[in-house]
Amino acid sequence: MSVAYVLDFSEIEEGDLPLVGGKGMGLGELVRIEGLKVPPGFCVTTRAYRETTAGVHELPALLRRLSSIDASDAAGASEIAATIRALVEDAPVPSEIEEAIRKAVKRLGASEPCAVRSSATAEDLPDASFAGQQDTYLNVHGEGQILHHIRLCWASLF
Repeated sequence: MSVAYVLDFSEIEEGDLPLVGGKGMGLGELVRIEGLKVPPGFCVTTRAYRETTAGVHELPALLRRLSSIDASDAAGASEIAATIRALVEDAPVPSEIEEAIRKAVKRLGASEPCAVRSSATAEDLPDASFAGQQDTYLNVHGEGQILHHIRLCWASLF
């Protein structure tokens, strides 16, 4: 079975944590509680992120440099991270992924304001919390702006 690029909250199942992160898992659980009103939404999966960033050919070497930099070299780490961030922000989203996101936005209503935020796989866990480490964008409207802000959110990992 292939893994989706996008999962509506109602499609998230037990075991999807590696695909949608802790916040996504929580939303998937909340939509199943009868009588609880959860705004509609979707998660862009880690598969979409991995496939998009796979097109950034400089990324593996930059990540190796970043992981081996001396912890006291904050300026050096910031420089490498800024380079990675710019590359991820500018990375073209493969057409299949872009289409899956566009369809999900249309299901919500393209004119509805959206929040674009991370649900990293290492945040909001039972034994660890790294919430708020990545950028959040509120009141984002339209398919194009949502796609743009998804890339910005991905890049904010760095």
